[in-house]
Formats: sequence, structure tokens, C-alpha cells
Amino acid sequence: LARKAAAAAVQSEENLGTMVSPSVVTSADAPVTGVYDTIRSVESLAIPFVSVKTLGEDGISPAIGQEVWIRARVATVRVKGKSTFVVLRENSLYTVQACKFKEKEDGGESATAVARFFKSIPLESIVDLCGVLAE
Repeated sequence: LARKAAAAAVQSEENLGTMVSPSVVTSADAPVTGVYDTIRSVESLAIPFVSVKTLGEDGISPAIGQEVWIRARVATVRVKGKSTFVVLRENSLYTVQACKFKEKEDGGESATAVARFFKSIPLESIVDLCGVLAE
């Protein structure tokens, strides 16, 4: 029984990705998925998060095609082949759907990593997600 628990813990760690320092998440060589090291109150993330509430509002929302960072709770996850669909919720009222599809450049490795990551975390987990805004 202990062996099964240890194997499950190792598999869970592999699915979540590597430990990532919050200070390097915006760098070009940052991993596709990962778990933050412990964030202490004295540290501050230099990431400009966009509120889900403001997405789609004229004059307030970032432009379509612009890269945005969102911090929200995972409401639902659906994986179909090499495509992942995640509904993110902010303040119980505002939702946005994030999609990750297979890319030709990496042969689908990043899509597989994202699918494994979102399937392994519990619903209602708070995640930071960077993506390109689309309609």
C-alpha cells in the first residue's frame, strides 16, 4: 500500500511539472507548466494580471491578439485528444475559456503537458495562466 502511495505521489509530481520560481515565469525559457515555489508575503509578482471581468469591454479590455496573464479558479476541465479546454472563474460571476491545441512546432508536447497538468489538479485550484486573447 505504501508503494502505491509513493508511486502515485511521483506520478502526480510528474504531471504538475517542475517547481518554478515566480520571478522567472515571464522569461522565454520558462517551462510550459509548473508549480510555484512557496510565495511569501514579502515577495511580489511582477506580473500584470488582467481581470476576467474586463475582458471584452470596450476601452478597458486588452486588444485581441495581445498576450495576457489571468489568475482565476479552475471551474471545469475537458481534454479531447491533444486539445484542452479549461473554464476559469473569477469572483463566482465572470468566466473565460482557455484552450490549448496541438502545435506543429513541438509535435504536441506542450499540449500534452498542459492536458496532464490540468487533469492532475483539483477543481477550484487557483492558477496563473498566460495566453493570447482571442474572440
